[in-house]
Amino acid sequence: MTVRVGFLGAGLIGRHHAASLGAAPSLGAATASDRGGPAAAVVSVYDPDTERARAFARDFAGGDPAAVAAGVDEVVARSDAVYGCTWTSKHPAPVARVAEAGRAVFCEKPLAIDLDGAREMVRVVEQAGVTNQVGLVLRSVPGFAVVRHLLSRPEAGRLSTVGGETAPGDGGGADGNGHRPRPGAAGQRRPRLRRGRP
Repeated sequence: MTVRVGFLGAGLIGRHHAASLGAAPSLGAATASDRGGPAAAVVSVYDPDTERARAFARDFAGGDPAAVAAGVDEVVARSDAVYGCTWTSKHPAPVARVAEAGRAVFCEKPLAIDLDGAREMVRVVEQAGVTNQVGLVLRSVPGFAVVRHLLSRPEAGRLSTVGGETAPGDGGGADGNGHRPRPGAAGQRRPRLRRGRP
């Protein structure tokens, strides 16, 4: 069985997740012949920018122009699981529609613009009883692992400030596909910690 996947949002983060989905050894074309087809396939995308949605469909939905949906409800109707990759302020309503339709939902972080909004989203998803996940791609960034390690050392003192930087001239550290460079490469984000009194 192929899981039909829809996308709400065809921008940088949506493209990143679609590319990751296609590259996953257990989901993509690499193992398709073993099962008679891929385990997951992008079948639908909605983005307010129709040209961006068409480019997304060309790149990730086998070039099928019919994959471009007219709205959220059309993506939900065509899909078994939906990725919510819209602006943060737009997350709650479509995530609720996906969950209420009984579809699995992945929502890019942060969930909402405030804690109350995030709590309401959690309530809606839990009430619907659907499989869900929040995208926290930064949890595996090497700089954050360093911060986590340093914070776990009480002898280092009380934390007062955490900041980050990107090397100048690297366009924000992302290549054309939105991937961060390998550790130590130009543009790698480096944590800065300051211990002591604020």
